[in-house]
Amino acid sequence: MQKNHAYKIKIYKMFISVLLLSMITFFVLKPGVVISSAKNALILCFNTVIPSLFPFFVCSGLLIKLGFAQVLSKRIGFIMKPLFNVNGSGSSAFLLGIISGYPTGAITAVQLYENKLCNKTEAERLLAFCNNSGPIFILGALTCMYNSQTAGVVLYISHILAALTVGIIFRFYKKTSVVRDTHTDMSSIATPFATVFANVMKESLNTILLICASVVFFKVVIDTAVYVFNLQGYVLASVAGFTEFTSGINVIAGMNVSLSEKIVLSSVVLGFAGISVHFQVLNILSKTDLSAKPYFAGKLLHSVFSSLYVLIMLRFIPVGTPVFMNIFPMRTESCFVCTSVFVFGMGYILSGILFAFMLTVISYISCRLKGKRKHCEK
Repeated sequence: MQKNHAYKIKIYKMFISVLLLSMITFFVLKPGVVISSAKNALILCFNTVIPSLFPFFVCSGLLIKLGFAQVLSKRIGFIMKPLFNVNGSGSSAFLLGIISGYPTGAITAVQLYENKLCNKTEAERLLAFCNNSGPIFILGALTCMYNSQTAGVVLYISHILAALTVGIIFRFYKKTSVVRDTHTDMSSIATPFATVFANVMKESLNTILLICASVVFFKVVIDTAVYVFNLQGYVLASVAGFTEFTSGINVIAGMNVSLSEKIVLSSVVLGFAGISVHFQVLNILSKTDLSAKPYFAGKLLHSVFSSLYVLIMLRFIPVGTPVFMNIFPMRTESCFVCTSVFVFGMGYILSGILFAFMLTVISYISCRLKGKRKHCEK
Protein backbone atom coordinates (compact mmCIF):
# COMPACT_ATOMS: atom_id res chain seq x y z
CA MET A 1 0.00 0.00 0.00
CA GLN A 2 2.79 2.39 0.92
CA LYS A 3 4.70 1.44 -2.24
CA ASN A 4 1.69 2.28 -4.40
CA HIS A 5 1.30 5.62 -2.64
CA ALA A 6 5.00 6.42 -3.12
CA TYR A 7 4.76 5.42 -6.79
CA LYS A 8 1.79 7.73 -7.34
CA ILE A 9 3.66 10.61 -5.73
CA LYS A 10 6.65 9.94 -7.97
CA ILE A 11 4.48 9.93 -11.11
CA TYR A 12 2.79 13.14 -9.96
CA LYS A 13 6.12 14.88 -9.43
CA MET A 14 7.39 13.73 -12.83
CA PHE A 15 4.26 15.04 -14.54
CA ILE A 16 4.55 18.43 -12.83
CA SER A 17 8.26 18.60 -13.70
CA VAL A 18 7.62 17.88 -17.39
CA LEU A 19 4.82 20.45 -17.45
CA LEU A 20 7.00 23.12 -15.85
CA LEU A 21 9.92 22.39 -18.19
CA SER A 22 7.55 22.72 -21.16
CA MET A 23 6.34 26.07 -19.89
CA ILE A 24 9.89 27.32 -19.35
CA THR A 25 10.76 26.29 -22.89
CA PHE A 26 7.80 28.26 -24.21
CA PHE A 27 8.80 31.28 -22.13
CA VAL A 28 12.26 31.20 -23.72
CA LEU A 29 10.97 30.74 -27.26
CA LYS A 30 8.08 33.22 -27.01
CA PRO A 31 9.08 35.86 -24.44
CA GLY A 32 6.83 38.47 -26.06
CA VAL A 33 3.67 36.53 -25.26
CA VAL A 34 4.72 36.00 -21.65
CA ILE A 35 5.78 39.61 -21.09
CA SER A 36 2.57 40.99 -22.61
CA SER A 37 0.43 38.63 -20.53
CA ALA A 38 2.27 39.46 -17.32
CA LYS A 39 1.97 43.20 -18.00
CA ASN A 40 -1.78 42.93 -18.50
CA ALA A 41 -2.10 40.95 -15.27
CA LEU A 42 -0.06 43.52 -13.34
CA ILE A 43 -2.27 46.31 -14.71
CA LEU A 44 -5.31 44.35 -13.53
CA CYS A 45 -3.77 43.99 -10.07
CA PHE A 46 -2.83 47.66 -9.86
CA ASN A 47 -6.15 49.02 -11.13
CA THR A 48 -8.61 46.53 -9.59
CA VAL A 49 -7.27 43.86 -7.25
CA ILE A 50 -5.20 45.96 -4.85
CA PRO A 51 -7.61 48.95 -4.54
CA SER A 52 -10.65 46.73 -4.05
CA LEU A 53 -9.23 44.06 -1.73
CA PHE A 54 -6.36 45.48 0.35
CA PRO A 55 -8.51 47.96 2.35
CA PHE A 56 -10.99 45.16 3.07
CA PHE A 57 -8.21 42.86 4.31
CA VAL A 58 -7.01 45.52 6.74
CA CYS A 59 -10.53 46.38 7.95
CA SER A 60 -11.63 42.76 8.32
CA GLY A 61 -8.46 41.88 10.23
CA LEU A 62 -8.95 44.82 12.60
CA LEU A 63 -12.61 43.97 13.11
CA ILE A 64 -11.75 40.42 14.16
CA LYS A 65 -8.94 41.55 16.45
CA LEU A 66 -11.11 44.23 18.08
CA GLY A 67 -14.07 41.96 18.84
CA PHE A 68 -16.49 42.57 15.93
CA ALA A 69 -17.20 38.83 15.81
CA GLN A 70 -18.45 38.88 19.40
CA VAL A 71 -20.77 41.79 18.68
CA LEU A 72 -22.37 39.93 15.78
CA SER A 73 -22.43 36.75 17.84
CA LYS A 74 -24.63 38.39 20.46
CA ARG A 75 -26.97 39.84 17.81
CA ILE A 76 -27.50 36.99 15.38
CA GLY A 77 -25.70 34.09 16.99
CA PHE A 78 -28.94 32.21 17.57
CA ILE A 79 -29.65 31.99 13.81
CA MET A 80 -26.18 30.69 12.91
CA LYS A 81 -26.60 27.52 14.95
CA PRO A 82 -29.90 26.23 13.54
CA LEU A 83 -29.02 27.20 9.96
CA PHE A 84 -25.29 26.50 9.70
CA ASN A 85 -24.46 24.71 12.97
CA VAL A 86 -21.75 27.24 13.84
CA ASN A 87 -21.58 29.73 16.69
CA GLY A 88 -22.48 33.37 16.18
CA SER A 89 -18.91 34.53 15.59
CA GLY A 90 -19.09 32.91 12.17
CA SER A 91 -21.53 35.58 11.00
CA SER A 92 -18.60 37.98 10.57
CA ALA A 93 -16.94 35.59 8.10
CA PHE A 94 -20.11 35.31 6.03
CA LEU A 95 -20.83 39.05 6.07
CA LEU A 96 -17.30 40.08 5.13
CA GLY A 97 -17.18 37.31 2.53
CA ILE A 98 -20.23 38.50 0.57
CA ILE A 99 -19.19 42.17 0.78
CA SER A 100 -15.42 42.04 0.28
CA GLY A 101 -15.01 39.18 -2.20
CA TYR A 102 -12.43 36.42 -2.63
CA PRO A 103 -10.61 35.36 -0.46
CA THR A 104 -11.75 37.54 2.47
CA GLY A 105 -14.29 34.98 3.72
CA ALA A 106 -11.66 32.26 3.98
CA ILE A 107 -9.18 34.61 5.66
CA THR A 108 -11.79 35.67 8.23
CA ALA A 109 -12.77 32.06 8.96
CA VAL A 110 -9.12 31.18 9.59
CA GLN A 111 -8.69 34.26 11.79
CA LEU A 112 -11.70 33.21 13.86
CA TYR A 113 -10.18 29.77 14.32
CA GLU A 114 -6.73 31.13 15.19
CA ASN A 115 -8.28 33.49 17.74
CA LYS A 116 -10.20 30.53 19.25
CA LEU A 117 -13.57 32.05 18.39
CA CYS A 118 -14.69 28.82 16.72
CA ASN A 119 -13.57 25.20 16.81
CA LYS A 120 -12.05 23.22 13.94
CA THR A 121 -15.31 21.76 12.67
CA GLU A 122 -17.02 25.15 12.69
CA ALA A 123 -14.12 26.71 10.79
CA GLU A 124 -14.28 24.02 8.11
CA ARG A 125 -18.03 24.56 7.79
CA LEU A 126 -17.44 28.31 7.37
CA LEU A 127 -14.84 27.66 4.67
CA ALA A 128 -17.45 25.74 2.67
CA PHE A 129 -19.78 28.72 2.18
CA CYS A 130 -18.20 31.98 3.39
CA ASN A 131 -15.59 32.51 0.66
CA ASN A 132 -17.56 34.36 -2.02
CA SER A 133 -17.26 37.02 -4.70
CA GLY A 134 -18.25 40.56 -3.74
CA PRO A 135 -20.49 43.28 -5.18
CA ILE A 136 -17.60 45.34 -6.56
CA PHE A 137 -16.85 42.68 -9.16
CA ILE A 138 -20.32 41.25 -9.78
CA LEU A 139 -22.37 44.48 -9.76
CA GLY A 140 -19.50 46.53 -11.17
CA ALA A 141 -17.28 44.71 -13.63
CA LEU A 142 -19.92 42.26 -14.86
CA THR A 143 -22.47 45.03 -15.39
CA CYS A 144 -19.92 46.77 -17.56
CA MET A 145 -18.91 43.61 -19.46
CA TYR A 146 -22.49 42.67 -20.30
CA ASN A 147 -23.84 46.22 -20.57
CA SER A 148 -26.74 45.09 -18.37
CA GLN A 149 -27.53 46.04 -14.79
CA THR A 150 -29.96 43.12 -14.64
CA ALA A 151 -27.17 40.63 -15.28
CA GLY A 152 -25.13 41.88 -12.33
CA VAL A 153 -28.06 41.89 -9.90
CA VAL A 154 -29.23 38.40 -10.94
CA LEU A 155 -25.72 37.02 -10.57
CA TYR A 156 -25.16 38.63 -7.17
CA ILE A 157 -28.49 37.45 -5.71
CA SER A 158 -28.01 33.90 -7.04
CA HIS A 159 -24.44 33.91 -5.71
CA ILE A 160 -25.59 34.76 -2.18
CA LEU A 161 -28.51 32.30 -2.27
CA ALA A 162 -26.17 29.54 -3.40
CA ALA A 163 -23.78 30.33 -0.56
CA LEU A 164 -26.63 30.13 1.95
CA THR A 165 -27.76 26.82 0.48
CA VAL A 166 -24.27 25.35 0.73
CA GLY A 167 -24.02 26.58 4.31
CA ILE A 168 -27.27 24.84 5.24
CA ILE A 169 -26.07 21.61 3.62
CA PHE A 170 -22.76 21.71 5.47
CA ARG A 171 -24.45 22.12 8.83
CA PHE A 172 -24.52 18.31 8.75
CA TYR A 173 -20.76 18.07 8.16
CA LYS A 174 -19.35 16.09 11.10
CA LYS A 175 -22.73 16.35 12.77
CA THR A 176 -21.58 14.30 15.74
CA SER A 177 -19.13 16.99 16.83
CA VAL A 178 -20.21 19.37 19.57
CA VAL A 179 -20.70 22.98 18.52
CA ARG A 180 -19.58 25.30 21.25
CA ASP A 181 -20.40 28.96 21.50
CA THR A 182 -17.37 31.09 22.28
CA HIS A 183 -17.58 34.51 23.85
CA THR A 184 -13.99 35.50 24.44
CA ASP A 185 -13.76 39.04 25.73
CA MET A 186 -11.40 40.74 23.29
CA SER A 187 -11.39 43.91 25.34
CA SER A 188 -9.48 42.05 28.03
CA ILE A 189 -6.52 41.53 25.71
CA ALA A 190 -4.19 44.39 26.60
CA THR A 191 -2.57 44.76 23.18
CA PRO A 192 -1.95 48.36 22.04
CA PHE A 193 -3.96 49.34 18.98
CA ALA A 194 -0.80 50.44 17.17
CA THR A 195 0.63 46.93 17.55
CA VAL A 196 -2.58 45.30 16.37
CA PHE A 197 -2.77 47.66 13.39
CA ALA A 198 0.85 47.00 12.40
CA ASN A 199 0.37 43.23 12.58
CA VAL A 200 -2.83 43.37 10.54
CA MET A 201 -1.11 45.56 7.93
CA LYS A 202 1.72 43.04 7.57
CA GLU A 203 -0.69 40.13 7.23
CA SER A 204 -2.82 42.02 4.70
CA LEU A 205 0.23 43.01 2.65
CA ASN A 206 1.45 39.41 2.50
CA THR A 207 -2.00 38.26 1.45
CA ILE A 208 -2.43 40.85 -1.32
CA LEU A 209 1.05 40.09 -2.68
CA LEU A 210 0.14 36.41 -2.81
CA ILE A 211 -3.11 37.18 -4.63
CA CYS A 212 -1.38 39.42 -7.21
CA ALA A 213 1.32 36.82 -7.77
CA SER A 214 -1.36 34.18 -8.37
CA VAL A 215 -3.22 36.43 -10.81
CA VAL A 216 -0.04 37.11 -12.82
CA PHE A 217 1.07 33.48 -12.91
CA PHE A 218 -2.28 32.01 -13.93
CA LYS A 219 -2.85 34.75 -16.49
CA VAL A 220 0.42 33.73 -18.12
CA VAL A 221 -0.61 30.06 -17.95
CA ILE A 222 -3.96 30.77 -19.63
CA ASP A 223 -2.45 32.87 -22.41
CA THR A 224 0.21 30.21 -22.98
CA ALA A 225 -2.45 27.51 -23.36
CA VAL A 226 -4.43 29.72 -25.73
CA TYR A 227 -1.37 30.37 -27.89
CA VAL A 228 -0.15 26.76 -28.00
CA PHE A 229 -3.47 24.94 -28.41
CA ASN A 230 -5.42 27.71 -30.19
CA LEU A 231 -8.28 27.43 -27.72
CA GLN A 232 -11.61 28.97 -28.71
CA GLY A 233 -15.26 29.10 -27.71
CA TYR A 234 -16.49 26.92 -24.87
CA VAL A 235 -13.14 25.17 -24.50
CA LEU A 236 -11.35 28.47 -23.96
CA ALA A 237 -14.06 29.67 -21.55
CA SER A 238 -13.85 26.41 -19.57
CA VAL A 239 -10.06 26.45 -19.30
CA ALA A 240 -9.93 30.14 -18.44
CA GLY A 241 -12.77 29.92 -15.92
CA PHE A 242 -11.34 26.81 -14.28
CA THR A 243 -7.94 28.50 -13.96
CA GLU A 244 -8.76 32.12 -13.05
CA PHE A 245 -12.37 33.28 -12.77
CA THR A 246 -11.89 36.92 -13.88
CA SER A 247 -10.20 35.80 -17.09
CA GLY A 248 -12.87 33.16 -17.62
CA ILE A 249 -15.72 35.64 -17.30
CA ASN A 250 -13.92 38.04 -19.61
CA VAL A 251 -13.78 35.26 -22.22
CA ILE A 252 -17.46 34.41 -21.68
CA ALA A 253 -18.41 38.07 -22.17
CA GLY A 254 -16.81 38.00 -25.62
CA MET A 255 -18.53 34.79 -26.77
CA ASN A 256 -21.11 34.87 -29.54
CA VAL A 257 -23.98 33.48 -27.48
CA SER A 258 -27.12 34.92 -25.89
CA LEU A 259 -26.90 37.11 -22.80
CA SER A 260 -28.89 34.56 -20.78
CA GLU A 261 -26.37 31.85 -21.64
CA LYS A 262 -23.49 34.15 -20.68
CA ILE A 263 -25.11 34.82 -17.29
CA VAL A 264 -25.56 31.10 -16.58
CA LEU A 265 -21.96 30.30 -17.56
CA SER A 266 -20.71 33.23 -15.48
CA SER A 267 -22.61 31.97 -12.44
CA VAL A 268 -20.82 28.61 -12.70
CA VAL A 269 -17.41 30.29 -12.96
CA LEU A 270 -18.18 32.70 -10.10
CA GLY A 271 -19.34 29.88 -7.85
CA PHE A 272 -16.31 27.69 -8.49
CA ALA A 273 -13.88 30.66 -8.20
CA GLY A 274 -11.01 29.02 -10.12
CA ILE A 275 -7.82 27.30 -9.03
CA SER A 276 -6.09 30.68 -8.68
CA VAL A 277 -8.35 31.50 -5.71
CA HIS A 278 -8.12 27.92 -4.46
CA PHE A 279 -4.32 28.10 -4.29
CA GLN A 280 -4.63 31.33 -2.32
CA VAL A 281 -6.94 29.59 0.14
CA LEU A 282 -4.67 26.55 0.34
CA ASN A 283 -1.76 28.82 1.24
CA ILE A 284 -3.86 30.37 4.02
CA LEU A 285 -4.87 26.91 5.29
CA SER A 286 -1.30 25.60 5.16
CA LYS A 287 -0.55 27.45 8.40
CA THR A 288 -3.37 25.63 10.21
CA ASP A 289 -4.63 22.07 10.71
CA LEU A 290 -7.89 22.78 8.87
CA SER A 291 -8.94 20.41 6.08
CA ALA A 292 -9.45 21.79 2.58
CA LYS A 293 -11.93 19.08 1.57
CA PRO A 294 -15.06 20.90 2.84
CA TYR A 295 -13.89 24.04 1.03
CA PHE A 296 -13.51 22.31 -2.35
CA ALA A 297 -16.79 20.43 -1.94
CA GLY A 298 -18.53 23.67 -1.03
CA LYS A 299 -17.23 25.51 -4.12
CA LEU A 300 -18.38 22.70 -6.42
CA LEU A 301 -21.85 22.77 -4.88
CA HIS A 302 -21.85 26.57 -5.01
CA SER A 303 -21.31 26.58 -8.77
CA VAL A 304 -24.15 24.09 -9.27
CA PHE A 305 -26.69 25.87 -7.06
CA SER A 306 -25.74 29.30 -8.38
CA SER A 307 -26.45 28.24 -11.97
CA LEU A 308 -29.75 26.66 -10.91
CA TYR A 309 -30.87 29.84 -9.15
CA VAL A 310 -29.91 31.89 -12.20
CA LEU A 311 -31.98 29.65 -14.47
CA ILE A 312 -34.97 30.05 -12.15
CA MET A 313 -34.59 33.84 -11.88
CA LEU A 314 -34.21 34.29 -15.64
CA ARG A 315 -37.65 32.74 -16.12
CA PHE A 316 -39.17 35.69 -14.25
CA ILE A 317 -36.66 38.52 -14.88
CA PRO A 318 -36.05 39.45 -18.53
CA VAL A 319 -32.35 40.21 -18.89
CA GLY A 320 -33.12 42.90 -21.43
CA THR A 321 -35.02 44.97 -18.86
CA PRO A 322 -32.86 47.27 -16.73
CA VAL A 323 -33.32 46.59 -13.01
CA PHE A 324 -33.32 50.30 -12.16
CA MET A 325 -35.68 51.17 -15.02
CA ASN A 326 -34.49 54.04 -17.22
CA ILE A 327 -33.23 56.41 -14.56
CA PHE A 328 -29.63 55.67 -15.50
CA PRO A 329 -29.67 54.06 -18.97
CA MET A 330 -26.57 52.03 -19.77
CA ARG A 331 -24.52 53.16 -22.73
CA THR A 332 -21.40 51.54 -24.07
CA GLU A 333 -19.42 54.76 -24.34
CA SER A 334 -20.17 55.72 -20.72
CA CYS A 335 -19.87 52.24 -19.23
CA PHE A 336 -16.88 52.98 -17.04
CA VAL A 337 -18.35 56.18 -15.58
CA CYS A 338 -21.73 54.56 -14.91
CA THR A 339 -20.12 51.53 -13.33
CA SER A 340 -17.75 53.39 -11.02
CA VAL A 341 -20.21 56.08 -9.89
CA PHE A 342 -23.57 54.32 -9.89
CA VAL A 343 -23.23 50.54 -9.85
CA PHE A 344 -20.47 50.39 -7.24
CA GLY A 345 -22.42 52.69 -4.98
CA MET A 346 -25.69 50.87 -5.52
CA GLY A 347 -23.94 47.58 -4.86
CA TYR A 348 -22.90 48.63 -1.38
CA ILE A 349 -26.20 50.37 -0.69
CA LEU A 350 -28.16 47.28 -1.70
CA SER A 351 -25.83 45.06 0.34
CA GLY A 352 -26.31 47.27 3.39
CA ILE A 353 -30.08 47.41 2.98
CA LEU A 354 -30.27 43.65 2.48
CA PHE A 355 -28.17 42.93 5.55
CA ALA A 356 -30.09 45.46 7.68
CA PHE A 357 -33.38 43.92 6.58
CA MET A 358 -32.10 40.44 7.41
CA LEU A 359 -31.00 41.60 10.86
CA THR A 360 -34.42 43.17 11.49
CA VAL A 361 -36.30 40.03 10.48
CA ILE A 362 -33.93 37.79 12.43
CA SER A 363 -34.20 39.94 15.55
CA TYR A 364 -37.99 39.86 15.37
CA ILE A 365 -38.03 36.09 14.93
CA SER A 366 -35.59 35.77 17.80
CA CYS A 367 -37.89 37.71 20.10
CA ARG A 368 -40.85 35.58 19.07
CA LEU A 369 -38.91 32.38 19.65
CA LYS A 370 -37.77 33.53 23.08
CA GLY A 371 -41.25 34.60 24.12
CA LYS A 372 -40.38 38.30 24.30
CA ARG A 373 -43.00 39.63 21.98
CA LYS A 374 -43.88 42.55 24.27
CA HIS A 375 -40.29 43.68 24.34
CA CYS A 376 -40.12 43.58 20.54
CA GLU A 377 -43.26 45.61 20.09
CA LYS A 378 -41.83 48.35 22.27
